[in-house]
Amino acid sequence: MGELTNRRQHLAKRMYGKGGLSIRCSCGEYTPVAGTVREQEDAHRAHRVEMGERVKGRGPSPLERAQARIAELEAQLERYVGKEPTVRDEMAYLQRCLNSVLELCDQAATQATRWENPLPIPEWVIAVREAATGERPDNPADKRRRIYIDGKGNGWLDQSTGYGDVRWIAPLAVFPGDAEPSTTVRHRTGELHEIGRCW
Repeated sequence: MGELTNRRQHLAKRMYGKGGLSIRCSCGEYTPVAGTVREQEDAHRAHRVEMGERVKGRGPSPLERAQARIAELEAQLERYVGKEPTVRDEMAYLQRCLNSVLELCDQAATQATRWENPLPIPEWVIAVREAATGERPDNPADKRRRIYIDGKGNGWLDQSTGYGDVRWIAPLAVFPGDAEPSTTVRHRTGELHEIGRCW
């Protein structure tokens, strides 16, 4: 191999025939090889190096870059597929958070009433308990519908308040669905919490 040079003396010539693409060299001393386009390009590049030309390293093709990106995304996806928290897991986490809040309220209330002359229970304890359990004081001027979540993670929407102040709610997943008393849903699923209101 001679001294390396930046001069292009071995230009690739792309010839198309019955057999498809054939890459040849302008020097006339190169023997074409059979194979894919990339294989032929690599062989001609090796010929140029052998003849003393400086050749830049081959970068990935658009297809190779796309394949590498796909492999990267698939690897990221494998970290999460099958490991998503279930509704039960999420409800258990929320219940633990709720229990911690209620426990703090109980501690504050106990601390206030432990003395011979008990102190008033802090106002924030009552307010936080109401917010945590979703049992907020009703405002007759608030005409919005209540949104609930039950003990199984299902959503419910307020329908109306019937005879005897029974609050009827319907499942959001099949809305409009058959309404049930809120007490029935709470008993069947174990929990029922108001999480918001809407018009």
